[in-house]
Amino acid sequence: MENNIKNQYKEQGYHLAKSVFTQDFCNELKDYLDTLEPKVKIPFSDVPYGYGNLLNEGPYAKVTQNKIIDSFCKNLLPDEGYRFNHLVINSKAPWIGGTTEWHQETFHIDTYGPGCTSKDYEKFMQIYIALDKHTVENGCLKIIPNSHKEGELEFEDCVGNYTWGHKRRLSSNSMHSIYNKYGVENVLMEPGDILFFNHLIAHSSTSNLTHMPRRAIVLQASSLFEKNNDIFENFNDFRVKFVVNYLSKVVNKLKDKNFYKDFNKKKNEDK
Repeated sequence: MENNIKNQYKEQGYHLAKSVFTQDFCNELKDYLDTLEPKVKIPFSDVPYGYGNLLNEGPYAKVTQNKIIDSFCKNLLPDEGYRFNHLVINSKAPWIGGTTEWHQETFHIDTYGPGCTSKDYEKFMQIYIALDKHTVENGCLKIIPNSHKEGELEFEDCVGNYTWGHKRRLSSNSMHSIYNKYGVENVLMEPGDILFFNHLIAHSSTSNLTHMPRRAIVLQASSLFEKNNDIFENFNDFRVKFVVNYLSKVVNKLKDKNFYKDFNKKKNEDK
């Protein structure tokens, strides 16, 4: 691996490698997706959203055997030896593909790396592979270069708008601070391009406003470490209880107050 690539990754927190996979191989991967039953659909629709962990499944097994990916993992992960933890599909359907709020991967390290902390971010690498053309209009990834230098930033616990699962997003104060310092970069990609980035880089994506799907592989690599199952279980319990408590409050609020009647009452009073 060339030193300038290493230096860019360490300095800016990411590197975009062009044309790693061919268009034909990307088509093969997408065709295989069409044979699978989605595990998650966009709420109130039949549109696929998630397919679970496809690590070593079908043609996706070839992804982890790629020599360029292997070189990045061996040269940029700090310890001897590495492994792939999961391979999932980030899918934005035409017209209603969802948004992903600004976040750092380390926010959920107790789920995927229990026993590690945000200070261990260099032990993890996100490998983001475009299967379709990624544009501003269809919700390309957005990153804040150099934001890993700020460490783990202030976040807010919230509920995801598509999965109803627990999420964490960067606070408004954090975003103002790093945006003013570093700006935002739209990561425009062609099928087969790969974005390698570390787990403290702030990133997000908007919804898909086009008539074509926008899909990507999210492959996580890490150094070898021993997972602490107690930490995982404790964080998992917190995440479940957070969602249940939030949704219970929403239900109770709707029972106590009819927003539609109140809105209509205000309209009548304004006449």
